Amino acid sequence: MNRSQRGFSLLETVAAVAVVTVIGLFVLSAIAQTLHWNAALAQRRSAQMAMGLLADRLEAEEDSAWAIFTPPLDVSGSSNADGHEVDFFFRDAQNRAHFTAYSYDKTEHRIQRMLYANPGGAPVADGPPVSGIDEFFARTYAVTALQDPGSLVYSDLYRSAELHPAQVRFDPTQPWLAGGNQITYVRLGSAQSIRELQLSTQTAPSGFTIVLRYTPAPSSTPQDRVTAAIVTAQVTGRWEDCPSHAACSNAEWPKYFWSQTTTSRYYESFDGGYSWSLFDTETGRDTGTSGPTGGDLPPPCQATPAASYMRVCSPDWTPAAPPGTAGLDVPP
Repeated sequence: MNRSQRGFSLLETVAAVAVVTVIGLFVLSAIAQTLHWNAALAQRRSAQMAMGLLADRLEAEEDSAWAIFTPPLDVSGSSNADGHEVDFFFRDAQNRAHFTAYSYDKTEHRIQRMLYANPGGAPVADGPPVSGIDEFFARTYAVTALQDPGSLVYSDLYRSAELHPAQVRFDPTQPWLAGGNQITYVRLGSAQSIRELQLSTQTAPSGFTIVLRYTPAPSSTPQDRVTAAIVTAQVTGRWEDCPSHAACSNAEWPKYFWSQTTTSRYYESFDGGYSWSLFDTETGRDTGTSGPTGGDLPPPCQATPAASYMRVCSPDWTPAAPPGTAGLDVPP
C-alpha cells in the first residue's frame, strides 16, 4: 500500500524563514545593544577613575605646594588664556625650586604631568598621561573673588566678610608666581560627570597669622619696608643602649644621638603687611648627644638678622623616651 507524505509548500517555507530571520535579527540587536551598553559602562567607569585619580593628584600637590598658579604661557610656550594648564611651585629641604605642570590636550582628551626646574625651562613628562578627560579648566583668583558673584569661586558665606588679598611673591618678574591666600579653581569633566576643585597653598594666611595680624598695628606707611621672620626646627635622633663590650654604667645610658635642622625664612612687605615676598632663606644643622645624666641640648631657635615681626620655634626640648622606659630616669 502506498502512502503519500505531505511536504511544506513554498509559502510555508518562506514564512518560516522570515520568522527565523526576524528572531535572529532581534537576538543580534539585543546582543549588540548589550555589548554597546557594557562598552559604555566600562568607558564611564574608566573616565570616573581617571577623574578621581587626577583630582587626588592635584589635592596631594596642593598639600606641599608653596604656590599654585595658572601661568600666562604653558610649558610649551603657548598661550594659557583658555586655562588648559595649572602649575605648582615647591621648595625641597635644600631650598631648591621645583615646578610641576598639569597640561591638558583637548584633541587627545588627556592630561600630562610635566616637571621643569624653572619658568621657561625645558619640561619633562612625568609618567603616562591621564586619559578620558573631556574637559579641563583652571583659573587663579584673589581671595576677594569669594565675594564676586561673577567668579567661579563665589560663596555666599563670604558676602559680608572682610577679605584682604595676602600674596607671597617668589619672583618679582613673574607676579603670577605667588603663594598666599589666592584660590585656584579647577574644573574636570567627562561625558558623564563633572568635578570642581578649589586649591590653596600652604603659604595661605593661616600659617602667617602671627606675622600678618599683630597687636599693636604697625605704624609704618605703605611705602615703608616691614620685615618678618619665621624660624622652624626639626629634631630627629636615635637611642642607643650601653654596648656590651664597653665599660659603661647603665645610669649614663641609653644615649640619645640627635640632629636638629633649623630653617629661617625672611619676608618683606611694602604695603603695611598685606603682601609679603620671600627674600632670604637660611638653613643650619646641629648635632649632639644627651642621656640620663645630661649632655648636649639643641640650641634655641633665633632669627638672624632680627626682623620687625618674628615667629620662632620654642627653645624647650626633651627627647622622647627610649623603648621600654618611662623617660630618662633609667634604673642602674
